[in-house]
Amino acid sequence: MTFRDKKHQILIVEDNPGDFLLIEDYLQEELASSLIHHATTFAQAKDILSRNVSIDIIFLDLSLPDASGESLVNEMMKLSGSVPVVVLTGYTDKEFGIKTLSLGISDYLLKDELNASQLFRSMTYAIERGRIHTELKESEENYRNLFQSSPIPMWVFDTDSLAFLDVNDSSIKHLGYAREEFLSMSINQIWPEEDEATFEALLNPYRKNKLLFHGVIRYKKKNGEIITAEIVSNVIDFDGRSARLTQATDITEKLKSEQALKISEQRFKALVQEGSDLIDILNASGIYKYVSPTSSSILGINPGQMTGKKIFDFIHEEDKYRVMDQFKLLNTQKRLHILPFRFRDGENKWRWMETIFTNLSDDPAIEGIVANTRDVSESIENEIKLKDSVDRYNIVAKATSDIIWDRDFTSDKITWNRGLQGILGYRDMDAVTDVEWWYSKVHPDDKGRVTGIMNFNFNKKNTRWQDEYRFQCADGSYKYVFDRVFLEIDEFRNPVRMIGAMQDITRKKEEEQRLKLLESVITNTNDAVVITEAESKSSGGPKIVYVNDAFSKMTGYAMDEILDKNLSIMYGSNTDAKELRHLEKAMENWEACEIEIVNYKKNGEEFWMNMDIAPVSDGKGWFSHWIAILRDVSERMNYIQAIEDQNIKLREIAWTQSHIVRAPLARIMGFIDLLNEDTKGGEMDKSDFITHIRSSAYELDEIIRTIVKKTEQVENQPQNNESRSNNSR
Repeated sequence: MTFRDKKHQILIVEDNPGDFLLIEDYLQEELASSLIHHATTFAQAKDILSRNVSIDIIFLDLSLPDASGESLVNEMMKLSGSVPVVVLTGYTDKEFGIKTLSLGISDYLLKDELNASQLFRSMTYAIERGRIHTELKESEENYRNLFQSSPIPMWVFDTDSLAFLDVNDSSIKHLGYAREEFLSMSINQIWPEEDEATFEALLNPYRKNKLLFHGVIRYKKKNGEIITAEIVSNVIDFDGRSARLTQATDITEKLKSEQALKISEQRFKALVQEGSDLIDILNASGIYKYVSPTSSSILGINPGQMTGKKIFDFIHEEDKYRVMDQFKLLNTQKRLHILPFRFRDGENKWRWMETIFTNLSDDPAIEGIVANTRDVSESIENEIKLKDSVDRYNIVAKATSDIIWDRDFTSDKITWNRGLQGILGYRDMDAVTDVEWWYSKVHPDDKGRVTGIMNFNFNKKNTRWQDEYRFQCADGSYKYVFDRVFLEIDEFRNPVRMIGAMQDITRKKEEEQRLKLLESVITNTNDAVVITEAESKSSGGPKIVYVNDAFSKMTGYAMDEILDKNLSIMYGSNTDAKELRHLEKAMENWEACEIEIVNYKKNGEEFWMNMDIAPVSDGKGWFSHWIAILRDVSERMNYIQAIEDQNIKLREIAWTQSHIVRAPLARIMGFIDLLNEDTKGGEMDKSDFITHIRSSAYELDEIIRTIVKKTEQVENQPQNNESRSNNSR
């Protein structure tokens, strides 16, 4: 739509009837479809502007009955806001008319020289300048918001004086200085004193040129803490001054983590090379790829003598096939514990060894199976002696579903009842283990706490205590157990044995976790959740017993303000009574229901809300509560309304433009009829008719193109609205 075609709303503030009629005629000559408002006094103009009329431009006479001169201009500029004001003056006030430009008016016109073209041109320029100024102001504000809302500290400093020119909120929060403190400081004041000379030398090459600076620098917070930041800085123009925009990403914790990882790697290397265990890496066939140096001290075999050979070549014939069968399980299991087997050492003697295999073939740093092997020769004989007591615990196992364990402090071995096989699934294991085996099966997250409690009670000689922790099953999964422990002490208060009864409480703990998870979902969901009583004991619906934080954010009502109230507290004049009756009927029949209604926030603001409500029953099948999920759907409803409005505009365009199309079409049809009549007589010059027909056809084509262009603009408008709506989300 062109500037002339748009329906402008124009306010003319002129007390002289003759001048007003002249201005009105000029405007209608150029802008026939515009709507003109007339005020003869400043009070009338103020009244028109206070009605929220969408005025596009104001033409102001400098001499009104109730105001004039500079005070009139100042008051009008306060009222007009972003609407451009054009002053109308005579020759006698020409000098003052020029002065009004400094007061903020868009233009001034001399009445004695006024004509339609000049008036139209001044109006066009004033409106366009106002639009461009508004867009420029919005653009500057957007860039300002982007700078201030960045989660990464950013600042601007003068390249000559190094003084801070601006900082964002993240810088204030991260470094601890107030904005006023920043703006009174220079950038070198947040450098550690010991780094200042280095930074000056580093910064000098970047002060005058426009090179991008990227490096790592240390900064000092207000509390004295030193942080390390990764800096990206570039030259910008800041209010006519050469400055640098700097982004500082804190990498202090990252560097600490890298250092900790390095120390951890060194510690691990020391454990492998100097530890008491034999740590090896094998391929899928059991061939040694790496043998730790501890093989020399543990087995008396040089690592080179084992590398490239199969582990099974060193295992006793009676144990080899058992170990081989278990080794194959690593195709489906990541971790496998091999019970003691006999292994030939460097002196051709048999040593009892116990191994834990961990399949790390997918780890690019390992690409093999890690074998953690320990010499257990001294303890095997003691285990054989303890097997005689296993029958005693198996009898207990028949009468209880608990896992009974018995730790003998003399041998430091643990004897288990049948619960080890039946409940935990260790069917291929002996009933006697060492303490380390028990310790290795406690969940890593529970080990510190469990051993701490056990050591505390052991040192205090407490004879009874209980604890809950997770214990690993044979398939690698974990069960929650409730362990009741009894400590037996002798007459000298020395611990003799420790007996425990582990009860499987996995199902109970999983149910507790499920309930906590559901509670977390309700608490943290973005949808508002409301829970009410089942029965309505008062008008307005059942009482509310719970709302989540999302409800408070959506409506403005805090939990203590809404409890014991009902949902009718949000109803208002535009709330659809028909939808409420539908909801009431569903609740009477104990049926789920979904409605969309207009509700009101605590501050009175109106919004569209989608409500999905359903009854909740207890374990006996009785309905105990209602739970409602509420969503703010105002944006979607507003978008639907916008589409309906645009459809109306399209119909108006079609109706209006169809009348314009008829004029050239009627001329074409008339000329064709004249040509047809002339064909019979043959006396008229047909070239004139053809010229007129061609001219009318071109005119018709131009009108149709204009109609198509306007229609496309209106059709694209809902998409633009949707894009803006999506961007706002």
